[in-house]
Amino acid sequence: GCAPGSAPMATPGQNARFVFAGVAGQRVSLGLSQVTVGTSTCCSMKLSVVKPDGTSLVYPTYVGTRAVTLGLQLPVTGVYAVVLDPQGADTGSATVTLVPG
Repeated sequence: GCAPGSAPMATPGQNARFVFAGVAGQRVSLGLSQVTVGTSTCCSMKLSVVKPDGTSLVYPTYVGTRAVTLGLQLPVTGVYAVVLDPQGADTGSATVTLVPG
C-alpha cells in the first residue's frame, strides 16, 4: 500500500491500494479524481474501503472514470485501506485524496 496520491495501474488485473490511519468516530472525505482507467464511466473500475479487521467499510462499488467524493465516518481506530480494482483488462491511473472532516 501507499499513502494517498496518484496510483498507476499499468498491468491488467493490477490493483492499487492506499492505506491511512484513522480514529473511531473520525469523519473523512475520500476523493477520487483524474481517473484514466478504461473508458467506461460506470464499470471500468471498482472502489472499496477496507476496515482494519479486513471487513468492508465500503463494499466494492463501480466508479468507472467518474470523479467521486465519499464522506465516511470511521467506526474503529486503526489502519484503513482504499482499494482501486480495474475491471477486466482495463489499465490507467487515478488520484486519491483524503481530507479530514
